[in-house]
Amino acid sequence: MVRITGYPDQEHKYTWEKLRPLFFSLVDQDDSLKQKSNLAFANGAIWTSFADSTILAILFFLASMLLYWLGVEDAFLAGMIFLIITALSLAGSLVCTSKKITIGAEQLEVIDFKYKSDVEKRLNDLDR
Repeated sequence: MVRITGYPDQEHKYTWEKLRPLFFSLVDQDDSLKQKSNLAFANGAIWTSFADSTILAILFFLASMLLYWLGVEDAFLAGMIFLIITALSLAGSLVCTSKKITIGAEQLEVIDFKYKSDVEKRLNDLDR
């Protein structure tokens, strides 16, 4: 948000904690930002599912490899299936992360276009 104004970033002064109220008030008052926010929430739910799937698949892969080491021959195939699930889940997480970044950038474009003066006012208030 600081970049929108062209001001030099002052990390100790322009923190997310201090800019968050402005960001969410802008989202609440603008329908296009609300729509992007809903997309971000849905994307986050999908990302969480991929993260859960990754962790579970890794755990089952390790358990399968332990069983294979203990002599259960069929556990190797199960382990490979869990390894494939891990890889697919990681790929899904990367896609969701990229989408989240894109959604955030699109929100900032709208803020830059419509609400730049509000951001400047907030930063000026923080400078006092």
